[in-house]
Amino acid sequence: MKIFHLIGHLRLGAGRYIVEMASEQKRLFGHETEIIVSHDIDKSWRSDEGQIAQLNRAGISVTTIGNIFKRDTKILKETAEKLKLLLQTTGDDYIIHAHSAIPAIVAKLAGAEKVVATCHGWNPDRPIEHNIEDARGYAMCDAIITPSRHWAGRLKDELAIQNAVVIPVGVRMENFPPTKRGDHRNKHIKIVTVCELTHRKGVDLLIKAMPIIWEKGHEDAELHIFGVGDMEETLKRLARRIDTRGSRIVFHGFVTEPYRQLANYDIFSLASRSDNYPVSIIEAMLACLPVVGSNIGGIPEMIKDGQCGIVVKKESPGEIASAVIRLIEKGKENMLRLGRNGETFAREKLGIEKTVTAVENVYRKVTNKTG
Repeated sequence: MKIFHLIGHLRLGAGRYIVEMASEQKRLFGHETEIIVSHDIDKSWRSDEGQIAQLNRAGISVTTIGNIFKRDTKILKETAEKLKLLLQTTGDDYIIHAHSAIPAIVAKLAGAEKVVATCHGWNPDRPIEHNIEDARGYAMCDAIITPSRHWAGRLKDELAIQNAVVIPVGVRMENFPPTKRGDHRNKHIKIVTVCELTHRKGVDLLIKAMPIIWEKGHEDAELHIFGVGDMEETLKRLARRIDTRGSRIVFHGFVTEPYRQLANYDIFSLASRSDNYPVSIIEAMLACLPVVGSNIGGIPEMIKDGQCGIVVKKESPGEIASAVIRLIEKGKENMLRLGRNGETFAREKLGIEKTVTAVENVYRKVTNKTG
């Protein structure tokens, strides 16, 4: 069976997850796999050399056939015609795995019979008509997957999508060797975040939390930011205005393997305004870091299930600062204990093999239903 993954880009958390999924589907189940990437996103966002190299090693091709995310009927129909031509050369033994509702619509317009969709969440301030469009798209699918219980509930309550299958995001554990966190080497606390630099990820809230932390007696605490995005320059201006020293808020740009950097830090924080089951938190768990995360999407599930940190209200620099201060003042042993809890949870529950096997079970049910 051939699997077509329809996605926006290969970068950052969701992109890395889908690359791992496609590679593991081929290794475990022998599926021929192809990734179709939308061209509506700037080339620098579509992929990176590390991801492409991994796919090449696994024998997985990456194709761009057109815009599969634009909410424009004419454009989607044009893209569907290109997908239809591609499917005509494939035979009947395939499944489309769309990683949003709009690519699922493209697949159905192209005549695909077997379509599975994963809902990775949506922005909280989007127009209501997008809910209506997404409800139609997901209703066309043979099965819906989502990584968190939170989003399964949102799909049911807001889009009337029943019985979404919850399959947490998984990672390939051999890529994340255990780190030695027995001694926090940093003289001053270093907080780290890894994410796209967009409004949705709330990095501005982390930056605004720093003066509160400094004013409470931790004036040398640092915030380190890994990632790129359309708010990068805005965030840098905000950081320059807030950090009068000019050295306590540091931007590191895009890093292909952020996990290799995490052992240098003490606390991981993600202040998302909207999210699902972030890969960056899984990587922080595996690096044995305590986590401060907003009560959005699947983040509370990850922190509470893993017993690895503190959940804070969204849009609250004050709560972020209070959580960080609480971790600092409870001491290094407490931070290490929380970090170890998270690492144990991630290594036991969030391996890519478990995820891919669960997804394969969904595929088999769809194949049996439509066959």
